[in-house]
Amino acid sequence: MRETYPTARFLGVVWAGDLTDRAREFVRTRDIDLFYAPKQKVIDAFSNNRIAIDYSDTASEEAKQVIGSAFETRFTPRKRRAVAHTLVELIGKAAIDSYVDRVRARLSALPQEIRLILRNESAPLVFKSLDEVSDFFKEPTFRMDDPQASYIYEVTYSDGTEFERNVPSVEALKELHAQVEALAVHVSNL
Repeated sequence: MRETYPTARFLGVVWAGDLTDRAREFVRTRDIDLFYAPKQKVIDAFSNNRIAIDYSDTASEEAKQVIGSAFETRFTPRKRRAVAHTLVELIGKAAIDSYVDRVRARLSALPQEIRLILRNESAPLVFKSLDEVSDFFKEPTFRMDDPQASYIYEVTYSDGTEFERNVPSVEALKELHAQVEALAVHVSNL
């Protein structure tokens, strides 16, 4: 997601169900915010409103169909609101408000500093052995006869987070800036 939407200020997952420690760690290490509702609380929110949604992993397809059909009949708009209210009570309004505040804080942070960097790189030096590299380091010289240019776009936001992207051209740099600018204008107008 972060590669597809590089200027996204916030990536989050609302996860209801079973979630292992390993899965939680996977989400966290990708800088994705997690709001977690345990499976049992979701089941209880429906059960407390007389709607069955859970079945054994070994249940037959017929048994699953009975639960599914009953769900379709009973899950009216009124019941939907009642289940949502029960789920909020079970999870805790403070936990939900905290998540909303995290989303709001990340999305409303505006750029405070923008840095554009031109980077010129030499053609790679290729060595066939460790000894050749060791000899090179006795008097290292990189040739810049035909440097390859790339550009870096860096932003520091008011919440202290940073965004950095390496792009191949000034056009790509302009496009990236237009995305950051559009988001900042949108947030400023909220």
